[in-house]
Amino acid sequence: MNLHANILCCLLYVSGEQVWAGSFNARIHVIDTQSFQVKILLVDHKDIVSDMILSEDKRVAFTASMNGQIITWNIETLVKVREFCLELKKKTLNVIKHHGNKLWCCTKYDVKVVTENGDVLYSFTHPTIDQLTSAVLFQTILIIDDQLWAGCNRQGQLVCWNTSTFELLDVIDIENCNGISKLEAVHSRIISEAQQYFTKMSPFPLNDRFGLAARKAKSTSLMSQQENEKKTLDGHEDAIRSICLAEERYVMTGAGSSDGKVAIWRAKFVMT
Repeated sequence: MNLHANILCCLLYVSGEQVWAGSFNARIHVIDTQSFQVKILLVDHKDIVSDMILSEDKRVAFTASMNGQIITWNIETLVKVREFCLELKKKTLNVIKHHGNKLWCCTKYDVKVVTENGDVLYSFTHPTIDQLTSAVLFQTILIIDDQLWAGCNRQGQLVCWNTSTFELLDVIDIENCNGISKLEAVHSRIISEAQQYFTKMSPFPLNDRFGLAARKAKSTSLMSQQENEKKTLDGHEDAIRSICLAEERYVMTGAGSSDGKVAIWRAKFVMT
């Protein structure tokens, strides 16, 4: 499939018949999975489409662009339901999540909690923001039950808050890591099966286990709730760019161009 000169930056599987492809030219290509043809172009965004997600009930889709614009779509009719634009210092809206009927919007400077109509309820910032020399802070977020996790872009650091009380729970420094690019949750049912493969880590509470892909490191760290344990997986020769799950059985990681490999790990975190 050739989308001409468009450079794609995000994909979303919407239903059994649709895949959405967001592009750097602010367009969303709705692709029919049967014919492999572009069914329609959604052209309402005014900047790079940075992220696309489904609502928790799978009834609508939310799409975001770097300038803070967020659009809600009816996925059956492909009609725009509502639209708003966050007030941002710069064009830095990277990631959005839908949790508890709210949108959690990750920018470089903060994580905003927003209603579906665009009202900002709260803004999480780095607890030591005044002490940091880097202007770029957050790169990605993950929500697990009542915990919000944020990965920092230019330092190997994770920040965790309670989503209900907004209380800061912990700030965790990851050794030999210059930045966090991706966070992914792994289903809690396999935690007990994987404990024997982990080594001790500094204490902090987790409701699940998750993997984090480091931007400038060559390994993936995986942490579990029980006994606050972790293991570092070394399988790449370049920065890890992506991490995803397959059927809750495998964790797949992809690295940069000088490595060019996709590594597949068992969910027990033993490399196949």
